[in-house]
Amino acid sequence: MTSSHWSTKVDATELKKIWQIYSDNRPLPFLDKWLKHEGKFNPVLRQFSVVHQLIISSAMMDALRFMQLAIAMEALFQQEIKGQQKMSKADLVEWDNNWTVADLDSLPIQYLWFWVVVRTGGDVRQFSVKDYSKRESFFMIFLRIDKTIYYQLKIYFGMV
Repeated sequence: MTSSHWSTKVDATELKKIWQIYSDNRPLPFLDKWLKHEGKFNPVLRQFSVVHQLIISSAMMDALRFMQLAIAMEALFQQEIKGQQKMSKADLVEWDNNWTVADLDSLPIQYLWFWVVVRTGGDVRQFSVKDYSKRESFFMIFLRIDKTIYYQLKIYFGMV
């Protein structure tokens, strides 16, 4: 975590409120255009300085970028704590192929932001969630697997 990360400069309540307004749209609008419009006309965003709106934009872009990962991490975490059988590789591929933005509706906003902040290396303290330490440990296991896969791909493509 760095002090320059957006998670140290934006209130979690602000992000949750803005994300809710954005994610209520179907289909999801282009985020950059939506933010520009809302920054001018929506009192929720218009109240902030231009600099603060840019910080919010950065956070929102990260949320959009890692939305599917957040949904997957929460689903996998729930399986883990409930002691359910883990998804096989084929199950994960099938889930990925069938995933839609509508799956976002089943993910509480605070969990979306928790997974996004953890993934982007931010400060998760203000994004309070149940089972915080278990979730963070679960994510660290994912990161180790992710780094191993990334390294194997680099070897495969001759990048090492």
